[in-house]
Amino acid sequence: RNWPYNLTAYEEARTQSTKDLFRMNLDDDGQDHFPSNDVYIEWMTTSRNPHKKRDYLREKLKQLQTYRNYEIDDVYKELAEHMYAYIDTLTLSNYIKQILKQYFTEMVEKRDPVYIIKVYTSATSFHKYYNENIAQYGIDFFDPFSVDMHVDYAIIKSLMKTIAIIMYDKSFAKYRYCGKTYRGMLLTEEDLYKYIVHSKIMNKSFLSTSKSKEIAEAFSGCEQERFLRKTFDKQAIHISIICTYIIKNDETALNIETISDRVSDEEEVLILPFSIFQVKSVERSSTNIVQIELEEVLDELPDDINPFKAM
Repeated sequence: RNWPYNLTAYEEARTQSTKDLFRMNLDDDGQDHFPSNDVYIEWMTTSRNPHKKRDYLREKLKQLQTYRNYEIDDVYKELAEHMYAYIDTLTLSNYIKQILKQYFTEMVEKRDPVYIIKVYTSATSFHKYYNENIAQYGIDFFDPFSVDMHVDYAIIKSLMKTIAIIMYDKSFAKYRYCGKTYRGMLLTEEDLYKYIVHSKIMNKSFLSTSKSKEIAEAFSGCEQERFLRKTFDKQAIHISIICTYIIKNDETALNIETISDRVSDEEEVLILPFSIFQVKSVERSSTNIVQIELEEVLDELPDDINPFKAM
């Protein structure tokens, strides 16, 4: 909300098309699938062997997804039961919880894991809780030296299993995507400093991006720069960021525009967790608009190395 004028981002939108883009933004905390103000939740900067950790995590995820065809019904039923329990822990209305559970019910009944994507892209706050929990507990779940007695690891295991299915189930093969995608977001100057040229960063959760740069620009707020929140001395609190992702591995992202439950013209591409990108450039095109280019890193290391031993 823009406090001097008491306007929300939706109300500030200058055109109907921009309003449509903000339409999914009208939930609890005013955030959306594309922008993000919390770099700690979304990214983990890894200065030591990020590719080694990525390979280890993805191998563990692959093990979670390994099952025989005749076991699929039981696997989906067990996953749905755990996801029902997870949904019950979320601070959402009972009505929304029932909607979310229905997606997993349909996954079981139709034996179709695509409903995991549908629930993620539903017009609810599910993706926020889901991403935050993955970012907070996902990596530690696979760390034998990290145990938190307050964490329900049965639920975390189910969250990680949903990631594993999305990554490795053959149902998603036709949605694999390589190429450029774009993401718009708002960052503070302090958060922007974390994007150091040549540094490598690994995302800890899913990232929603778009094949359309215009869509990303709309979500970045760059078209509404004069409405962005400012300090009392008229300095912008947030900077409009346009990230360009160059995806080189076909196991890194999914083109979900045909299965997403969101606005169809967002041309959405979902970048999967534990992908590594190198910051290639950071360019400020105006006072409060920054272009960041990130290219996927494809380093390979032997599978038998446990990166947590060196942490």
